[in-house]
Amino acid sequence: MTKTHFPPGWRRESHEYLRGLSGAFLLGIPLLYTMEMWWIGKYLTIAHQLSLLGFALVINYALASVGGFRRSKAIFGSLEEALDATAIGAIGATVVLACLNRISWHEPFGSNLGLILLQTVPLSIGASVSNILFARTENGDEDENFSHQHQRAKRSTVWQRTLTDVGATIAGAVIIGFSIAPTEEVPMLANELGWLHEVAIVAITLVLTYAIVFASGFDPQGEMQDHGIFQHPISETTISYIIALGLSFVMLMLFDQISLDDPLGSIASQVLVLGLPAAIGGAAGRVAI
Repeated sequence: MTKTHFPPGWRRESHEYLRGLSGAFLLGIPLLYTMEMWWIGKYLTIAHQLSLLGFALVINYALASVGGFRRSKAIFGSLEEALDATAIGAIGATVVLACLNRISWHEPFGSNLGLILLQTVPLSIGASVSNILFARTENGDEDENFSHQHQRAKRSTVWQRTLTDVGATIAGAVIIGFSIAPTEEVPMLANELGWLHEVAIVAITLVLTYAIVFASGFDPQGEMQDHGIFQHPISETTISYIIALGLSFVMLMLFDQISLDDPLGSIASQVLVLGLPAAIGGAAGRVAI
């Protein structure tokens, strides 16, 4: 069977968009869980909504001029990238807010639009600064530092790398999850979720964490993993998510958000809600090591 090869230009562009989407969630996920952002967004006037959109475009244009999520730019590349970053923020906000049941088709369109636009600002900024946060060279232009990292990775054993990845996952998940676990937003979201929302949360969490580590190009070793329990994209993504869910359960217990006397469904819903930002934090931790 002949293996299908995507054109280099298409592959580069898809990596750039995934890099932008990953940066958006790495920076903006805490604000998606902020009650005040939901309330303010619901009651924004059209003038405020247009102002937010204009603000996002101006900030992203400035950031694209010095960084951005693309490697090279045409004459009007910064403007195009600012538009793309804003679009990435809007799409990302819409998808996650829908999974969390924060937007509903039964509510006025303007109310949902205001909420999405308000969340678009931090998410789009995250997309614009993604290369600044996680700078690295392309596969075809490796520098000395990357070559040294690759040689060091080859000398390490599979189990050493596994323990390193587990530790990085735990550290990243705790850093992000610990700031969200004690808030009222977690039980509030969990109480309003249906089973379809819960399935969607699991799916979007797995897709995002896979994209951050393996598809965005952030991790210079993402495509060079050794074969092992934790060193394969699918198994690493799955195990890391399980670790994030376990840590979410522990953090919720520590903050007395749940107890073993609570209904199992209620516990599971809160763990899934916190598992999304915790898993994204874990993915960021693995990329950062």
